[in-house]
Formats: sequence, structure tokens, C-alpha cells
Amino acid sequence: MARKRKTRQEKKIAELRRKLAAQKRRSRKVFGPERTIQVPAEKTKLPPQTPSIKKRLPLQTFDKKAVKKDLLKTLILSILAISLELVVYFILKQA
Repeated sequence: MARKRKTRQEKKIAELRRKLAAQKRRSRKVFGPERTIQVPAEKTKLPPQTPSIKKRLPLQTFDKKAVKKDLLKTLILSILAISLELVVYFILKQA
């Protein structure tokens, strides 16, 4: 089975998870021969785990111009393919 590509939002979530894990690793206590030292963690703003419905971003964002261009290209290629089939059909019918 083909592997599904990660969306931009999934990549951002994974990056935030890695930052959070790195932050937790840095904030653990380091044991030295004489005493315990607390290593401060960097302050990073993380989004809440369950954002409100109003603040949720759409999962799929797209450029309307690109979609229009793709649909136009598909339409032109479809018309060309059907025209070619009709030309071949009439040529074979004549012969």
C-alpha cells in the first residue's frame, strides 16, 4: 500500500511535538557529583491541545487560481482526447 503524505498541518503538529519533547529533556534535572542542577527550559508558545471550534484552521487550504488553472487544463486535454478519438473513428469508418 502507498504511504500517505503528511499535510502541512500534520507537519506543524509533529514539529511542535519534537520541540515539546526537546524542552522536556532540557528541563530534567542533571545529577552532578556534588549537587543537583535545574536546567531551565526555553519558553515556547504552544497552541492549546484542543482549540475552540472558532479558532480551528481548515485542514485543506488551496489557491483558487491554481484550481481554476488545473480544471481548465483538464478540460482542454479532455476535449483534445475526445476529438482525437472522433477523428480516428471517422477515418476508420471511411476506410
